[in-house]
Amino acid sequence: MYEELLENTHGKELSHLSSVQLHGGPSPNGLEEGLYSYTLKKWNYLTGTSVSLEKGSVIHLYHMDEKQEIKDLARVLSHEYGHHFTIYYLAKNDKNFFLDWEESSFYQIREGDVYPKMSDDPQADHRWMIAEICAEDYVQLYGSPLAKKSVKVYDISERLEKGLLTNDLNYSSQYFNIVPQENMDIPLALEVEVNTGYWQELSGIDSNKSVYSKPKLILGERKEVSNGYIAQTLEWTSSINEQGEEAINYTLVAMNSNTHQFLPIKSISDSETKNAVIGTVLDRNGFSQRVYTDSFVQQLGKGGYDDLRIIAVGRNGEAISSDSYLMDFNSGTLISKSEPASIQEEYQKSDQQEEKAKENKLVEFLDRIMDQLFSLFEQLFDKQVS
Repeated sequence: MYEELLENTHGKELSHLSSVQLHGGPSPNGLEEGLYSYTLKKWNYLTGTSVSLEKGSVIHLYHMDEKQEIKDLARVLSHEYGHHFTIYYLAKNDKNFFLDWEESSFYQIREGDVYPKMSDDPQADHRWMIAEICAEDYVQLYGSPLAKKSVKVYDISERLEKGLLTNDLNYSSQYFNIVPQENMDIPLALEVEVNTGYWQELSGIDSNKSVYSKPKLILGERKEVSNGYIAQTLEWTSSINEQGEEAINYTLVAMNSNTHQFLPIKSISDSETKNAVIGTVLDRNGFSQRVYTDSFVQQLGKGGYDDLRIIAVGRNGEAISSDSYLMDFNSGTLISKSEPASIQEEYQKSDQQEEKAKENKLVEFLDRIMDQLFSLFEQLFDKQVS
């Protein structure tokens, strides 16, 4: 445990942490996997207020009776140490965070004016609490390699090949390649250009992270596999850093922006083809065949999983997200939510024009058939008359 703690980037603030306490049961309110307790000291002077973190902070980890290996708690340990790290340096170098957070540099950096749900209220939604956002920034910028562990995910086509179609699919949000931060409604730590520099300047510690380009999601082949059942291929572009190095893995994830549920669809390494199949596959066994369909596809764009993203992970644990995409599986349309409404309207117009063109072709085809039938009737009539 101590060795894993030290794998998280640390500095002078470590001396202010007294212990990591392990508990075999749930947290006091039964909700948290970990808690951080600390004492913040404030002095009021004629010229202003001074803020500092007192020594003696404690990290509490819960449900330890259910943990089998260090990797099972690495993410929560890194997050709780992230509280310790960020509170220590915020108190030293951005004290307004604790006095009037809307006047803090953090508020400006993390665009508090753009995201009004961000709050310093301890009763606020957990993922919108500013202290939690800080701790999640720490995990992404300074967290240990084990705190950023990934999991392999197979799409429905691969599960057919591997005989896994009937297996239960349960994935934890602790996997970094699926959910790199708790609040996926705000940019990831490295996607805010000045965020890395802010924490480096605040702490004096380099994060040694590169900035990667955003991958783009693209519609691929769409085919009918059986009686109206569709298999849709989704493809994506590479994510590259300033040195020309590619991200080491990619994961296609479906998210529900209302319930914040997530469903990973497929993960690949940088050496694999960048695509995934969603929808239906046909399982043939002798003379019988059976169709299997992804249960989430009918919810795409209809109040269910309305957010498709590619999460890329860089060579040094950097997390990068594509834009958020909205897909209507039935019509086979894919739209980036970040594109201007005018562009989205153009997509819709294009789809409408395509449908109209198909209708026109069908009408032309039917007209030709009718012409041929009338011609045949005329020939038959002429023969009967003569």
